Amino acid sequence: MDVICLPSGFESEYRPITSAILNAKPSKVLIFAAASNYGNTAGIFFPAWLSRFSDLFCLFSTTAGAKPTCEFNPAPMDSAYNFAILGEDIQLPDTKPLTGTSFSTIIAAGVAAQIIDFSMQPDVRDEIGSNEILRQVDGMSAIFARMSAKENKYHCLTPWTLLDGMTVQEHDEKDIRLAICRTIANALKTRHKSRV
Repeated sequence: MDVICLPSGFESEYRPITSAILNAKPSKVLIFAAASNYGNTAGIFFPAWLSRFSDLFCLFSTTAGAKPTCEFNPAPMDSAYNFAILGEDIQLPDTKPLTGTSFSTIIAAGVAAQIIDFSMQPDVRDEIGSNEILRQVDGMSAIFARMSAKENKYHCLTPWTLLDGMTVQEHDEKDIRLAICRTIANALKTRHKSRV
């Protein structure tokens, strides 16, 4: 298991959860937590506030157009990555639209899991190098930062930007995969130079 998703939060710290998060860190498990359960009516909830210590990811929500709104997001943190991804008006068959940072958390965890899985594929493994760093907050943060646009202190994730505009109609799949590898490898090499 490389990714854990915590789509709910609490107003105060719950020590067993804190202990579990600290125990998961050396095991190279990424943890994603929802910023809030109550939209912008309260601050960032536990355990998401632990993201300021690089223990996990705090997720905010965006519209389908990768725009954060104040309706569902608490205020972003200063001097921290405030990653946000689709979490508003998600349309599934036979259900009402789904909205909230809980859904953003699930989607971001899925994106991270796909990136880790991609890095383990035989044809790209050597191009990226050790994928162990992708299982650490600073490593995956470097990839997320590479595919995000900053708006009002939120880092809005647009995973398709890893393709650098390449499409299967215009490029060979092997070339696309190698380009993604180069983007990931470069983001990991320069991760300590990136700024929040």
